[in-house]
Amino acid sequence: LLLAELETNNTRFSYEFSDPARDPRRTEEYGIHRYDTLVLESGDKQQQITELEEREIVNSLLKLTRERQDRIYLTVGHGERQLVNQPDGLEQLKVQLGAIDYAVEDSLFLAREGAVPEDCAVLVVAGPRTPLFPVEVEAIRSYLAEGGALLLLLDPLADSGLAELLDEWGVAVGDDFVIDTSGIGSLFGLDFTTPVALSYGDHPVTRKHQGLMTFFQLGRSVHFDEGSGREGGPLVMTSEAGWAETDLSVLTTEGNQTVKLDEGVDQPGPVSLAVAARDTEAGGRLVVFGDSDFATNQYFGVQGNGDLVLNALSWLAEDEGLISIRPREPGHNPIALTESDGEWIFWLSVVLYPGLIALVGIVVVSRKGRWSLADLSAAGLGIVISLGIAALVNFLGDRYHLRKDMTADALFTLSNDTYRLLSPLEDNGQYVSVKTFMGEMENMRFEDLLREYSYVSPNFDYELLDPQKNRLRVEQNNIRERGTSIIEVIDEGQVRAERITAQSEEALSNAILKALKGRELRAYFTSGHGEAELDQVDELGYSTLKGRLKELNFAVEGGLTLAEPVPDDATLVVVLGPKERFAAAEVEVLGQYLARGGSALFLLDPGQPTGLEALLNEYSVELGQDFVVDLSGLGQLFGADVSVPVVINYGDHPITEKLSAGTMSFFPLARSVQMTEHRLKEPDIAALAYTHKSSWGEADLAPIMGEGGEVDFDPEVDMRGPVPLGVAVSADADTSLAPEGRTRLVVIGDADFASNQYFAQQANGELFLGSVSWLTEDEDRLTIADKQPAFNPINLIGNQGAVILWVSVFIVPFAVALSGMVMVLRRGYQTYADGFVSWLVYTFWGNAMFFFISGIIATSEGAIFEGEVKLIAALASAAIGYGLYRHAAWAWQAGLVFAVLCAGVVALTIFTGASLGFSLIP
Repeated sequence: LLLAELETNNTRFSYEFSDPARDPRRTEEYGIHRYDTLVLESGDKQQQITELEEREIVNSLLKLTRERQDRIYLTVGHGERQLVNQPDGLEQLKVQLGAIDYAVEDSLFLAREGAVPEDCAVLVVAGPRTPLFPVEVEAIRSYLAEGGALLLLLDPLADSGLAELLDEWGVAVGDDFVIDTSGIGSLFGLDFTTPVALSYGDHPVTRKHQGLMTFFQLGRSVHFDEGSGREGGPLVMTSEAGWAETDLSVLTTEGNQTVKLDEGVDQPGPVSLAVAARDTEAGGRLVVFGDSDFATNQYFGVQGNGDLVLNALSWLAEDEGLISIRPREPGHNPIALTESDGEWIFWLSVVLYPGLIALVGIVVVSRKGRWSLADLSAAGLGIVISLGIAALVNFLGDRYHLRKDMTADALFTLSNDTYRLLSPLEDNGQYVSVKTFMGEMENMRFEDLLREYSYVSPNFDYELLDPQKNRLRVEQNNIRERGTSIIEVIDEGQVRAERITAQSEEALSNAILKALKGRELRAYFTSGHGEAELDQVDELGYSTLKGRLKELNFAVEGGLTLAEPVPDDATLVVVLGPKERFAAAEVEVLGQYLARGGSALFLLDPGQPTGLEALLNEYSVELGQDFVVDLSGLGQLFGADVSVPVVINYGDHPITEKLSAGTMSFFPLARSVQMTEHRLKEPDIAALAYTHKSSWGEADLAPIMGEGGEVDFDPEVDMRGPVPLGVAVSADADTSLAPEGRTRLVVIGDADFASNQYFAQQANGELFLGSVSWLTEDEDRLTIADKQPAFNPINLIGNQGAVILWVSVFIVPFAVALSGMVMVLRRGYQTYADGFVSWLVYTFWGNAMFFFISGIIATSEGAIFEGEVKLIAALASAAIGYGLYRHAAWAWQAGLVFAVLCAGVVALTIFTGASLGFSLIP
């Protein structure tokens, strides 16, 4: 039907069917290897598809007929969204653009390139977290002045650095977030920070978008000034039942917050969420959305979200023939109900209507004289008593938990360590609350685990929050990863919190233990040697690192000079990218700190000697005097050169246990760090990360010291890859300085990997935070084996499957139905014949109703022939039922013919596998 529709609407399109069995020569010529293959040809181009859906067919036609291939670039370096297959990634957008022959690149770092590439059809800045640098803003300004196209997706709370440029185009991005009280979002379980748009501007991007909903997750207002000299206007508007809230503290303050429209300060609805602008002279085009979540994988396939971003890109690329041509699946358009409407519907459908049916039944039965008033009273009393017993049992079951774990692997039995941890909570007046941010169906095993914890102690409580439905709570708690749990312990009026992302009994119990102990965490950063700046917010700074440490409850202290012993309250000492050599006295102070069981993190760039080489050598760590050259080509895929090793292989260690092979981390200008052969302090030592085998440690430092020269592998002096870039060491403390405890240190041959520019890239941040967590881990950490349900399939031998099928699907249900019919015939009618005739009457009338409804639906969907056949069947079935009711002789003959016809159609459908478009069910 689709091919016929295409042929009807286009005289330059034709189609034919060919049976591979009857035309083997043509089948071989086209290289067909399976049935139901569609071959599309246009000139010398050809496309083959096997998924015969409208979406695939139209996308293949686009590839054949388009005479251009555009390239779209996404910027990086400021926390932008990436083309990854995660809920907050843009992988689906890339796939859909690839389906219509667009090439997508997500490695454009404008600060390095200095200009937008000449082959860029559309530049996309998707959700930057930090401001773009002035040089990048100027590159974008020049690009637009030359007729370029820019798509901006800007989230609330984030400063893009583009305000001045946008003002030149007449675009104002509000310092606010949009509240939606229309009630549409609540139908999907969403909160008021998720605007649902149904109103669109008159623009090519949205002209064919009317009638579809678009979901924006925490959006900001975007407005266009018509007096700016550019041509433009709004694209998407909220309903009038909303406003743009300027009090952003709501997003950063934990707990329930109340927001209301503040006249004169907040902007009342409808609020514009996106605008489009065009420079009629230079030809530049600009589209700005006040949200980036709507285009992510999580929302791309919802209603009109995907179409909206694709239409915007098509208009920006001046490829407007593609606008709204991407086929859509049928959408869901709910009816928005107010709270009072919902209450009325509940009472009518759940209470009043069933009660009315029950009352009518009682009246009918009593009038027939089958039940006396005494019988009805006894039956009613029995129902009341039964409900009372059920309520009592439910109440007792909710208050008192008598549980028996019947699973073979004791999946619902907590460890003794966990019992000892939770049991004293009530006696000690301590309260533990867990908030887990994950969807209802994401990890049901962890929900079971939380429920088991709550059974152990009444002072343990938990809450599951769907990040998609509780966006405000996500922002308030600064959640970056689904599955994150926040553990809060209330003890003597103080609240201590811990965070975990692992969902296991071991991780949860250790987090509770850590919060209960209330250990103060303090990280000291050395200074005086040109170390990196923690408060610097540009790409070279480490403000992101500092912020993440604070999220882990660390007090961050800079300026540690090592002129005096390291403070006793130091949990961790960090040496962050020193440029100058440490003095011998400073090294001795640091060595004493480590000897008494301290923990230290060394991030050391290549270049001049640090003065720490001898100290690290005592712990069996050799700091390479080299820099790593990576010829694997992985870095080049992301716009980096050979001086940026890309790691995809990690060692076996708790720090890297969550980094599976293939997860990338970037180390710009790194040195080798390896284990020495001797073990002076007999440490437990493990390598953390390895470069590709097509790399080496270049011993000639002249190229990176500004002395010129070229790099070339010299097997005599250079280290052959894979090159280790980091090690973790655990050794016994000096018993003369500390009676117990262990020294821990992590040494990584690069500091830039944790800078603002790279911290959010792939696994970089996770590697740093994993190192910090391991270094500050208590020695009394609980070790609890993880329990997972075993896979125990039932293997059916011979005809056991067929026997189970017949018994469960056919024999038992038929026996139950037959016994029920016999009981009805015996009780309700004088003879079995009368009961049988009545059963036939109701059956044919029921079929008539079924065929009538099916026919109406088929006709409304355009299947005219199918609808007419079903309506005729409905009339025939109703007539036969009426004839049986009137005891007409012809009805028996017609009914038999009709039943045989229906059975034949159903049998033909089952045994041939044909799709007849409709079903006739007697």
